[in-house]
Amino acid sequence: MNPEISPYTQLRVPFGEKEGRLYRPDTVARGLDCGCHCPECKARLMVKRSVAGRLFFSHHRSENC
Repeated sequence: MNPEISPYTQLRVPFGEKEGRLYRPDTVARGLDCGCHCPECKARLMVKRSVAGRLFFSHHRSENC
């Protein structure tokens, strides 16, 4: 992996929005407690952990984005 490219740019939803600010998934609470929404479609997000241990945002109940 190129060290100049952040691993978050490879995620479908690299940032969640909360109170007008963008957050990475490793800087907020896990699950729905993160309190974030998608900056693009405004749907509620949750933070999950992959099998490899990487944290990522996922749309809670929206597949339109």
